[in-house]
Amino acid sequence: MRAKNRIFSFLSLLFLIIPVINAQTEKKPLAEIYKKGKIRFIKELVISDSSLPEGEFFGQISSFAVDPNGNIYVLDYKANHIQKFNAKGEFIKTIGKKGQGPGDFNSPLDIEIVKDKLIVWDSMNMRISALDLDGTFIKSIPHDFMQLGWVYKIKALPNKKMILETQVSYRQGPSRPWECYLRLFSNDLEHIKDVYKKEFWTRKNITEPKNMSIPIPFSAKVCWDVTPNGNAVIGFSESYMIEIHDPTKGKISSFKHQYIPAKVTKEDKEQFFAGMVVSSPGGGQQQGAPDYIVKNTEFPKTKPAFDDIKCDPEGNIWIHTHCNDREEEMYFFDVFNEDGPFINRVKIEGHVYPYNGEMMDQYFYIVETDKEGYHTIVKYRITD
Repeated sequence: MRAKNRIFSFLSLLFLIIPVINAQTEKKPLAEIYKKGKIRFIKELVISDSSLPEGEFFGQISSFAVDPNGNIYVLDYKANHIQKFNAKGEFIKTIGKKGQGPGDFNSPLDIEIVKDKLIVWDSMNMRISALDLDGTFIKSIPHDFMQLGWVYKIKALPNKKMILETQVSYRQGPSRPWECYLRLFSNDLEHIKDVYKKEFWTRKNITEPKNMSIPIPFSAKVCWDVTPNGNAVIGFSESYMIEIHDPTKGKISSFKHQYIPAKVTKEDKEQFFAGMVVSSPGGGQQQGAPDYIVKNTEFPKTKPAFDDIKCDPEGNIWIHTHCNDREEEMYFFDVFNEDGPFINRVKIEGHVYPYNGEMMDQYFYIVETDKEGYHTIVKYRITD
């Protein structure tokens, strides 16, 4: 009888503990975390060269994608293939090889998962390819970037569609603005319509000492992402105005935010020139801007309002802004809810703003490069 009573008491205590454990492990909504003004990235998984079969290494990671089961697909620009890993970071298989045939790649630059397909921008083969999640080739369409524009980004929508960003450049003749297009496609690679178009200045053409195109520093650009319900969040960084577009119906709303323009400093100008890599007369490359670029470059007085937009899995909108305080610029971003109201200005503690990251659930996947140039994919949990 005493044994039965002890068992009953243990079970009663267990049922009392379980709700407490569940309450402690229940995820907080991201919007609630943002209201505290700071977030942290907790490292949960690392995929590196040691995750690959013996003797294999990452060449140059150009892009990656994560499917609903947590499988990770790493696109390698130099190796011309995709490495597939499971949610634990364990290697599964290699997809593709260098070549021109169906399913082959030549300098692939971007990968996205659209429903049940891998969509790959294969730059030097000048095509966009679709494969299933096991890597079996399905189809491809030609994409002549000289005519249609260079593909800069592919983002999936929840309805088996996707948006491609292309930029049509004009590097010859008189200077003229480039054109940015956001184009709606099905995952069968059928063009449906153009969602958005914007002309913008990013380079100017010069004739002395030779015909060439040089960058315009701190020029405004189009930044965008998609929300979980399939809307496109688009901003042209000339001002702090954000538009919400239904990809099929068009613009449905917009909001703006007050900001103090960040000044272009002497240090900014020095870093701009020092970071340039140009072809040298004897072949090879030269670090730093030559005199003719310095002479032909004009700097604006202030920087654009922002330089990146991301949408989290709950629909909140991250906007990374330029600031006069360099420390603040590295770690802070603004957050709005999907309808536009401002939530907070948020600091990432211990990590710089992740331009090249992708969010899923409450996790951030980021490509990181160490001092020796080795690439890794790191999965972080977002917490307060």
